[in-house]
Amino acid sequence: KGGGRAPEAAYHRCLALYEMQKPESLTQARDELNRFLKDYPRHALAPKARFYEALSAFDLKDHAGCEGSFEKVAAESPDLAGRALLRRGQALLLKDEPNAVAAADALAKAVEALEKDAAAPGADAALPQRIAEALYWKGEALLAQDGKLLDAASAYGEVHKRFQPQSPELAEKALYQMARTLYLGGQHAQGAEASDLYRKAYAADKGLFHAESERMPMSSPQPIEAST
Repeated sequence: KGGGRAPEAAYHRCLALYEMQKPESLTQARDELNRFLKDYPRHALAPKARFYEALSAFDLKDHAGCEGSFEKVAAESPDLAGRALLRRGQALLLKDEPNAVAAADALAKAVEALEKDAAAPGADAALPQRIAEALYWKGEALLAQDGKLLDAASAYGEVHKRFQPQSPELAEKALYQMARTLYLGGQHAQGAEASDLYRKAYAADKGLFHAESERMPMSSPQPIEAST
């Protein structure tokens, strides 16, 4: 339907509606992007239209309604796969009936895709923050599963270790979550060390989780020897 530059004009109108980030504009963007996909299913902009339709649904908190679209975007558009898998993993975890196993799998694939994107020449400057976000949410998905506490702690620890400059608030939260998760996993000495590290790194007047960290045990004054 339509000719000339009509599809491009329709797509950019939808994008402008999405970027307004108001509930009514997100709803309108979602509706119009659905219409775009029906009118121009084979257009070069269709994968991006599907991605922003799913993002509109995600931002409207229709998590169950968007995760399938993100999966399709990831399969058909390698350039959007990392971002789509990140949001799919989050949607799987946030929907009314969460699927933590599928979420962890999607988020692990998101980290892999985003790391690949970040290694390419001229990579988007926002990629480190996205990798940090995917790793953090991978930790959340693992935390929601039985028997995965130490794997979750490892994911949180990687966020704090690698991404303090690029994502300082998320890195702080990840360190607190690592300490908490280690303790829940029975690794009390390591959990206490991590909580000590949190209190040293984030002063009482600056740390978002300082009060919570104070309720965790403190580590032994003697250094813990590495196992051999």
